[in-house]
Amino acid sequence: IRKHADSLFVQCGITPSRQRLETLSPALSRRYVLSSDALWVAPQDSVCLDVQRGELAELQLHVREPGGSVGICRNGALSLPLAAERFCDALREVAQAYREGDFP
Repeated sequence: IRKHADSLFVQCGITPSRQRLETLSPALSRRYVLSSDALWVAPQDSVCLDVQRGELAELQLHVREPGGSVGICRNGALSLPLAAERFCDALREVAQAYREGDFP
């Protein structure tokens, strides 16, 4: 996350504060931000419910970090068991709902 935060600050011409908290704990970050005027650089998934509830606000910086590919890897020469096929179908449905903003 630090690499992406540094890149974000450079792209936006922001000088990072010398006083900062770096943690991988969403719970600690959330408590800290909600009780201060701090800025939290976080993955959208970590804060989407807080933003929906109006507890946090997303800054519109018009900068997007490219995401990595996420997918299902399998051997195409072998058939998937029925349970695995159903799991993949369910996973695709959830992913589609997420892309359309219908999740969670």
